[in-house]
Amino acid sequence: MICCCIYYLYDTSHPAGRHRITRIEFVNPIQLKRGADDKLCVLDILAVDDHARRLNIEVQIALPAGMAQRLVYYVSRTFVDQLQEGQNYTELRPSICICVLAGQLFVTPPALHLDFRLRDHEHSLTLTDDLHIHLLQLNYLQVTEETVYHATPV
Repeated sequence: MICCCIYYLYDTSHPAGRHRITRIEFVNPIQLKRGADDKLCVLDILAVDDHARRLNIEVQIALPAGMAQRLVYYVSRTFVDQLQEGQNYTELRPSICICVLAGQLFVTPPALHLDFRLRDHEHSLTLTDDLHIHLLQLNYLQVTEETVYHATPV
């Protein structure tokens, strides 16, 4: 299921192979504390693809309080934890969170896939594509005989 999520979001949503995934490496999902007062962060799944993008996959049956803030924290943490002292900011690779929800975080719009990034609201300018949060709200998944029959292979 996890690989299907990754391929669905990245292989099919970009122009002809621009971000085609050919390899995924699963890495330690435990983001260690950097100090005594830091928060320990344990992700469901953390993977790195062949473009060095960090992919955090979360699966939520229930929606705990602060879910949106948790996802922002996770994607931010996997982003900033890439750099070591002396490295340039240009070495940072995108950090992507894919959260599979049994329910819905947003009632409107009634969408299966929601894609959040850093953009200017008024001018539709993208600051960077380095942080993504994708929500897959499974309660909006339309599974019928027709959709299963015409589904494309992953």
